[in-house]
Amino acid sequence: MVQTLKMGLRKYCKEEEQREWDQHLPWVAAGYRFSKQQALKDYSPYYLVFGKEPVLPVDAPLIMVQSVSTDDPRTWAAVAARCASYLRSVLPAALENLEVAQLRDARCYRQRKEGVGGGPRHGTELQIGDEVYLKEPRHNTLECGLSKQRWVVRRKEESGVLTLQNAPGRSVQDHVTNVARASGSRPSSGGAGQTERGHESGESKLITYKRREGKES
Repeated sequence: MVQTLKMGLRKYCKEEEQREWDQHLPWVAAGYRFSKQQALKDYSPYYLVFGKEPVLPVDAPLIMVQSVSTDDPRTWAAVAARCASYLRSVLPAALENLEVAQLRDARCYRQRKEGVGGGPRHGTELQIGDEVYLKEPRHNTLECGLSKQRWVVRRKEESGVLTLQNAPGRSVQDHVTNVARASGSRPSSGGAGQTERGHESGESKLITYKRREGKES
């Protein structure tokens, strides 16, 4: 949830040039709570907590015109029946689906840290010549954390360490978990196991980054 809220705030503050992000946080959080989520079997967090869909300001006038008598036993009987149906079917199914999603996320996290079995963004599917974005230190938690320039994979080791090179010829080394495949990436003509050194004028510089992986087996 935290990363989702940060992504929403980052998008809003960047496009609208807003600095008072804290004033918009409740609305971003409300959007998250009101949205249906696949991990919750297409129910919203709000629905699972209160057993009903949220009443939005635009819908309030339509609901308030209806007269509801809290002294009528039939009103409370309808509420009790709705809650009973919710507890019997909706809540158990959503919690079971959430447990499956949590196990899947935990497995994907372990695979990314080990550098094996990952998807197109991480793991062993990156090939020589693929273009990627490299993670960079963020000055604050609202920044994206990915470099704007593209890097080309020039060498790939079994340990998951990649040798990358940018357009000016600068080379760096980092782990596969610290890169993201660039959209529209196309393999270049560089052969497997080869590292292009760039210009002979000394622009190419090899820098070894601190690897952010777990203990090696």
